[in-house]
Amino acid sequence: MVLFSPHTKEIRAKIVYYGPGMCGKTTNLEQVHQKMKGNVRSDLMSVATESDRTIYFDYLPVKLGRIGGYDFKVRTFTVPGQPFYKDTRKMVLQGADGIVFVADSQSYMLDQNKDSLYDLKQNLRANGIDYDTIPLVLQYNKRDLVDVLSKAELDAALNDRNVESFYASALHGRGVLETLRSITTQVFRQVRQGGKASSRKTWNNETTKTSKDAEATSPHRGVADVIRGAEEDTPSAKDTPESLLNMKEFLVLHHNLVKRVNQLEQEHTRLSKEHTHLKTLVGRTLSTKEQE
Repeated sequence: MVLFSPHTKEIRAKIVYYGPGMCGKTTNLEQVHQKMKGNVRSDLMSVATESDRTIYFDYLPVKLGRIGGYDFKVRTFTVPGQPFYKDTRKMVLQGADGIVFVADSQSYMLDQNKDSLYDLKQNLRANGIDYDTIPLVLQYNKRDLVDVLSKAELDAALNDRNVESFYASALHGRGVLETLRSITTQVFRQVRQGGKASSRKTWNNETTKTSKDAEATSPHRGVADVIRGAEEDTPSAKDTPESLLNMKEFLVLHHNLVKRVNQLEQEHTRLSKEHTHLKTLVGRTLSTKEQE
């Protein structure tokens, strides 16, 4: 969900990189962050887990311009791909405005790509987000490796919305900026129009409309109306950046809780086995005494 802040004069959107474990999501954001100029990006934040990481950073796509006098900023996230972190993926998807699905192009990874795409659809639905309308880009990563599937094969298996797809080798920085540029442009146009819009390939070729034209043709409330309403309201503490949830702290807490629950479940399983074993030993002892 797009956030409006009348105090900082910002509109902030959220883009999430999704895909199976070790497909290159983290490498994508690391490469993008490294290639960007320091004046348009924030620091790269990282929340480590035992087997994967969630990372994120903000950036200002200056070439896209402003919306109603507000700076358009984007926060990009990755999600951990390991099956164990399903709840974390669902949580990170909350309020997403655009999705980059990163697929591993290697043939043996096809089933895992399919499972991850299905997982994405389920988690979007759980968050009340429509998979069929949210801006989406597919990236076919690891093209520098052997035994990779063709674009036609990957599209047939994964691209059920016929959205734009990119070849990439995130490890070498190829295709990462093109992928981000495409999804950011889609999200920008949808935000500017103030409602749902198509994320089909035609978006990449259409002429950019002015903010006024886009709002006039949108069946939804225009972004400018929302901004004007925010400017007329009395500033409140909830609008300040300090009051926004510290995502890093929240993710750390969440991962720690998940880890602790897992440890307790393992301890419960161990104690149950020990209890069963003790019952067996006691039963055998009583049986022996009865025989004597």
